[in-house]
Amino acid sequence: MDSSAPQPPVLLPRRLLISVVLILILPLHAAPTSASGLRCTDTERNSLLRFKAGLRDPDGRLSSWTGLDCCLWSGVTCDLTGAVVKLDLKNPHFLADPEPYGFLNGKLDASLLKLESLAYLDLSHNKLDDVPIPAWLGSFRHLEYLDLCEAGFAGAVPPQLSNLSTLRHLDISYLDDPPRLHVESFNWISRLSSLRFLSMSGVNLSGIDSTEVIQTLNDNLTSLADLRLDSCGLSGIPQFLPSLNFTSLKKLDLSWNNVGPIVPPWILNITSLETLGLVSSGFHGLLPSGLSELPNLETLLLSDNNFSGTLPRSIGKLCKLDTLYLEFNNLNSELPQFLDLSSNSSHEPQQNPGHLPRWLEDLKNLKYLELESNMFTGGLPLGIGKMTKLMHILVSDNQLTGELSEAHLTGLKDLITLEVNDNRALAVTLRPDWTPPFQVERLGLGGCRVGPRFPTWIKNQVHLENLDLSNAGISDTIPAWFWGFSPPLSEISLSSNLITGTISEKISSFKSLTSLNLSTNRFSGRIPLSMTTMPITLLDLSNNNLSGQVPLGGGMTAFNTTAFEGNPLLCGPPTNVNCPRDHGDRDGAPCRNGMTRNASFYLGAAAGAAVGILVALLIWSYRGRFRQQEVEGKSMAFSSDGQMKDGRLK
Repeated sequence: MDSSAPQPPVLLPRRLLISVVLILILPLHAAPTSASGLRCTDTERNSLLRFKAGLRDPDGRLSSWTGLDCCLWSGVTCDLTGAVVKLDLKNPHFLADPEPYGFLNGKLDASLLKLESLAYLDLSHNKLDDVPIPAWLGSFRHLEYLDLCEAGFAGAVPPQLSNLSTLRHLDISYLDDPPRLHVESFNWISRLSSLRFLSMSGVNLSGIDSTEVIQTLNDNLTSLADLRLDSCGLSGIPQFLPSLNFTSLKKLDLSWNNVGPIVPPWILNITSLETLGLVSSGFHGLLPSGLSELPNLETLLLSDNNFSGTLPRSIGKLCKLDTLYLEFNNLNSELPQFLDLSSNSSHEPQQNPGHLPRWLEDLKNLKYLELESNMFTGGLPLGIGKMTKLMHILVSDNQLTGELSEAHLTGLKDLITLEVNDNRALAVTLRPDWTPPFQVERLGLGGCRVGPRFPTWIKNQVHLENLDLSNAGISDTIPAWFWGFSPPLSEISLSSNLITGTISEKISSFKSLTSLNLSTNRFSGRIPLSMTTMPITLLDLSNNNLSGQVPLGGGMTAFNTTAFEGNPLLCGPPTNVNCPRDHGDRDGAPCRNGMTRNASFYLGAAAGAAVGILVALLIWSYRGRFRQQEVEGKSMAFSSDGQMKDGRLK
């Protein structure tokens, strides 16, 4: 055969071909890898381990930081090449009840800079050692997200953060009094032109001219969508800007600054705004009519200012508004009839000045109705029960009259908060057997006409956390079901009523109760011993008819004397009245002074001695008789197995 002739292709057997393929791909599956692809490099793993070594982790949040592949560690995310791109070490438990936990302590090690692809860093809600924000954090070339909110830093914000040219999200907020963080110069912020989110809440900016702050942000951060400068010490922000560049801004919060007395017109020209927060900002006078020029506004927070008069007619254009906070102002006239936040029209006749209008039922999107501490009069409109999206009703501290009935609440299945406190002419006429469609967490009926019976309809409110029935005209006993009530109640106030009966030992079923006020009632009997096991930190049992010794143990004796005063039959610490015996007589009346107590002791001792002598003489006198009866077996005698004979006890 001619060797130069073309040869037919060599075909590998199918089994051999499959084996070759498996040999090639199995190592990829056998090696430990992350879900995102290749495992992390030794350099980045060692960098994270050095970073961990500088921290204290009392709750073991970083306990998974072992092994070769750091991409599998808690809080670490890698890209497909195995490079660490995200480090999320925020404390997820900082709001835990009753005690927060999970805080990382210590200092940040600059070894973190070895994570050259890092784009996301979150250290929020930890307790670092009150050190300044490290300047080296400004050296990450690819960082887009930096959250240091309440991480435990203190001092000046480093200007080196200006080097984070790719940053889109920056949160250095820290609400504390006095402020932990401050800014010495605002020039560095001008280089962060990619920012869409900036929160400096609680950062002290009082050393910088407020006009410079606003103009720097307006001129350089034109992509901002969310700007939070609440509680920053701003004062006298500019009324006008040469040009308005906040065209992308959706949320602006300037609350708790002194930026009044007039709402700057440039704010009213940011037509993209969806949320505007101006709480406690020093404004007064009439509400600006220009609010109507914010067509996308959904949340408007104007609480705790000095606004007066009525809402302007033009505000009726705000068809998307679903949250409006107006409490703690001086609005003393009727809410305007033309206000219609659901694009429905209302043509009802005008109400009397100061009344809440019946057209409220047209506000189909309203979730928060907060009108506390104003001067509204008249009754609650029945139409409130048709505002089916309402979650919070807060109309406390007004001059409302009439009644609160089932008709006001029947359609409110999403209601979480119902607070109508301190409307003294408002009668709560809810039927005892009524079953509400909602489960509230906060119920405030104090200062209204609730009594004389204790409201039994609340026994279905299994999510209740705060209950205020103080000064509510209740002259009933506490029903037995209440003491076995098991919602997560943390605060109970039943003060200033005429409630009778005793405080049940079952009160300890309130496992989360921290505040209890039963003062100025007619409770009688003992203070339950079970209260010593409760986590109560605020207690007032004054001005009742309680008696006996204040229970020892727990924190009961740590309370001030005023918590128990006005109960003349109470004794023992922390009261100033001694109990009848050294260890206390929880049923007896207290002795008036130590001399009386000592005299009682000696008289008792003498009487006991006399009785003892008399008994001894009687025993000696009848000794012979007892022996004779024992021998003859005519008296009560016991067999060796302990049973009584003669038919007495078998």
